[in-house]
Amino acid sequence: MTDLHPTVLSVTSIPSTADCPDEGAVMYIGPDSIALVQHLHASLLGYINNSNFGRPEFRILDVCCGSGVQALAALGMLDVLRKSGHTSLAAVDVEAVALDVNQRALRFTEFNARLNRLKVATMQSNLLADDAVTSIEEMGGRGESKKFDILLSNPPFIPTPNLVSDDAALSLRETASVPNNSQSYGLFSSGGVSGEDCLCAIIKMTPRVLRSDGGLMGIVSEFMNPPLSDSVEQKCVLLTKLEQWWGADYDVAASGVLFTNEYPLDSQVYSQRRALTDDKSVISLWLNHLERNKIYHVSPGLLFVKLQSKVGNPNNATGCSINYRLVPKTNNGSVWTPHNFNAVEYTMKILNDLYHS
Repeated sequence: MTDLHPTVLSVTSIPSTADCPDEGAVMYIGPDSIALVQHLHASLLGYINNSNFGRPEFRILDVCCGSGVQALAALGMLDVLRKSGHTSLAAVDVEAVALDVNQRALRFTEFNARLNRLKVATMQSNLLADDAVTSIEEMGGRGESKKFDILLSNPPFIPTPNLVSDDAALSLRETASVPNNSQSYGLFSSGGVSGEDCLCAIIKMTPRVLRSDGGLMGIVSEFMNPPLSDSVEQKCVLLTKLEQWWGADYDVAASGVLFTNEYPLDSQVYSQRRALTDDKSVISLWLNHLERNKIYHVSPGLLFVKLQSKVGNPNNATGCSINYRLVPKTNNGSVWTPHNFNAVEYTMKILNDLYHS
């Protein structure tokens, strides 16, 4: 259960900002949500086979959980593996924790967990708050044994102009003061003016909350200025920024891969799509906003990062090294297209190599 698609959100009863400041519409199940489920599902067995289960718990963290789809899907996948006789999961207690700033989303997650006879703990958390990571650590318990095995997230990622969203990515806004079409870009979708507020916060927190011996992060998002070709020059622009967010302050190394479309959208096409109207003034607003923030291309994508075990990191290196792959476009669509088995097969092979490292 979740709220309706943005084009029909006007008929959804959502409390007003004044009455319930911590509530807003909950993210519908879109192709981005489905993409992370599908690509993780295809490669999860490879991750499990290359994981070291040296403790009795397997812990999942769903950040910006919305309706809880990522946590619930991961629990379902692990349950299927357990019932199919996967011995490494037989004696493991699987736990899931879901975080969101939106209280309505947490209630939806709790309802959906009960509906599917699964157990998920929920916690309200504002990722942009200074104490966000500390609160998560205190909730789960400190120490390596209490860290999470998998972190999954479909964060707000749309680079919204201030006129159609608040300055803070995780704040609701008074809809009376903005164009009518902008109500689609609120609590669950606005990633701030750059589109990267929540993405940055999640990447920064990951080394602190994931287990250092093989923990896995999986994020589905739109990525600004993705690589346009396989050239080394293109690689440095976006990936260097992602690696800098991760930092080198923690005694842990990680390696990852970013998947984006072979053909990203240019800023003109992206502005037309996000404007949700044929009004040239609104399209111009979006286009000017992207240009001011030096966003020239945008692509749907998936980012997976695995914390390396000490065996796979003999030099005790720290920081994160991220490679990238352009997912070829086929007749079945691109990386987010539901049931695009060509894309799933493509990412599965590369992710299995990542898990084996």
